[in-house]
Amino acid sequence: MVTTVHSLQVLDEELPFSRHDFDVDLIVTPDDVITCHHPHRPTGLVWDDLDPEEIASIPALAAQAPRR
Repeated sequence: MVTTVHSLQVLDEELPFSRHDFDVDLIVTPDDVITCHHPHRPTGLVWDDLDPEEIASIPALAAQAPRR
């Protein structure tokens, strides 16, 4: 997973992280390509973080949603 950002957006510090967030593998700026080591990947959807209206509005999600 790769993203492009301005150099000012690159930070070398810990940021708040939720259980559904993920890291990128590479960051590309106008001047650099930065490799991100040991990226975090969620293991799947966090269904409890989605409200029923969100799920219903996306057919692909609605088809896979666990019954509540």
